[in-house]
Formats: sequence, C-alpha cells, structure tokens
Amino acid sequence: MTVHKHQHGLDRAEDQHQFYREQTEMRSEFGDPSLTLKYPTDRDSGSYICKVHNKRNKRKKTVMLRVINRQVEVDSEAESVLLPFRTTPELPEDATVVWWKLEPEHVKVHVYQKGCELAEEQEESYRNRTQISEDLLRTGDLSLTLRCPTDGDSGTYRCEVYSETKKSCREKTVIVKVQKRSQGQTMDIRKRRKSTGPSPLLDPQPL
Repeated sequence: MTVHKHQHGLDRAEDQHQFYREQTEMRSEFGDPSLTLKYPTDRDSGSYICKVHNKRNKRKKTVMLRVINRQVEVDSEAESVLLPFRTTPELPEDATVVWWKLEPEHVKVHVYQKGCELAEEQEESYRNRTQISEDLLRTGDLSLTLRCPTDGDSGTYRCEVYSETKKSCREKTVIVKVQKRSQGQTMDIRKRRKSTGPSPLLDPQPL
C-alpha cells in the first residue's frame, strides 16, 4: 500500500492508503525524503520501501520498523489501572472510540459513540468498572481506567478510533499484566499499612 507520496512539490494525500492519512510527514523541501510516521502501532511493524526518482537518477531504500506495545503492570490489590492512550486533540464529533480486549476472546471493554458511553455494548464483566475522560474528543486523551483489576483482566487491549466523516483511524495496543500477591505478601503489606497508615495509590503514568 502507498504510505506517502510526494510529487511535483506537493503531498498527494489522495494517493495514500486511507489508514495513513494525517499520520505521515516528509520534509521534502530540504531534500530529505525521510518519513515521519505519527502514532505508530504494532500493525505498522514491517518493511517500508522509499523510492525516489527523477529524470537523472533513481534511488531506493528499505527500512524495517518494529513497534513494541506498551506494557502496564499492576498489583491485584490495586484500586484501578490506567491503560494510556493520547492522540491528536480536536477529534471529529462523530468519532467512535472502542476499547477491546483481544484475548482469550475478542470482547468490547468500553464503547463511546456520539457523545455517549454505551454500557449495553460492553462485555458484562466490565460493566461499572471502566471510565474514560468526559472531554476525550477535545483533548485527545482516550486513556481507559479499569477498576478492581483481577488476574482475569490480564491480556492484550486495543483502542480503536474511527470517524465516518474524516475517514480516519487511530489505534493503540496496551498489554496489561495483573500480578497476584501470595498470601504471605498480602499479610505483610496489611501489617505495614496498619503501622504506617494509608499510602497513596500510584497508577501507571500515561505516555
């Protein structure tokens, strides 16, 4: 597929694959054909070939890209865990935001559409346990808070954002690992809390 095309001094967005629109940038005015790919995801991993040609010469270069997914680790005794995702602000008003869990089953964790959260489309086990920002489309902060995590919540999560009007898409994959404490560790922590008082919960920081 065509990721980016520059011809006669202009970027040819109409020749790009839809998936890459508004995600690429090339500083061709400086004679540098290097490509900047914004908001990379694991699906962008692979081989990219740049071809530069004019009347005098032709050049070609291949680049291998490997995108490593963000991993978040949380204790099973934690009150919540944050799945971070920040993208461009001022998203379209008709944008749909869906957080999925990809394994062991492909299920919907949280759905936001037309300014509303659609609890009826969530997998039952996630109802009343998820939360996203109220002003997410304006700020571009699509991070998901998952309350009362258990070892059953461990797995791969993906957030997908798409708009019918702008025909654009954003996505992010986060791997969550919930670590279950042994009985001895839990008892030791309870003793320390009793002697030192409550300690603040620190959620994993977003990107």
